[in-house]
Amino acid sequence: MIDTLNKVLKVASYTDSLTGLANRSLFNKLSDNVRNLAIRNKTCVAVMFIDLDNFKQVNDLHGHHIGDLVLCKVSAMCNHNIRKNDIVARIGGDEFALCFYGVDNLDYLKELSDKLQNLICSLNSVNGHKINISASMGVVNAVEPKNISIEEMLHQADELMYQAKNTGKGKALLQQC
Repeated sequence: MIDTLNKVLKVASYTDSLTGLANRSLFNKLSDNVRNLAIRNKTCVAVMFIDLDNFKQVNDLHGHHIGDLVLCKVSAMCNHNIRKNDIVARIGGDEFALCFYGVDNLDYLKELSDKLQNLICSLNSVNGHKINISASMGVVNAVEPKNISIEEMLHQADELMYQAKNTGKGKALLQQC
């Protein structure tokens, strides 16, 4: 009984209770493993940071229950549009982080960010409530992952996301390092 409870508590401590996605702690742990594998195999690793634009307005106008549904829908969009071995996490509020192994150029990441942006923008009604959201994104692709930590990549992707948000929202900025 105690072993089962400990297993349940461990799973609960690593997942976001609303979306079922990995939380920040599990994202960091799994992404570090991906980075180490990329270093060993001499390949790339990328991190995408997504922040929903106008999300506060959804909660303010329609209530947190509708905001929660939006977060679940965005989580599903992210989860269903990445490769099986990529990582998606809800790292706080309306912020998501994704980690990609072996992406050797920015074209794939640009296409994916455009696709996710279009999907998120198309989410214009939830349970009969009209909503208007988009997403600002920052993406960092490390060609030499041994030279940068996941934490630094996430920080740089976050900064790129804020730059995208400051240039009009609903955009993605990408950087290769």
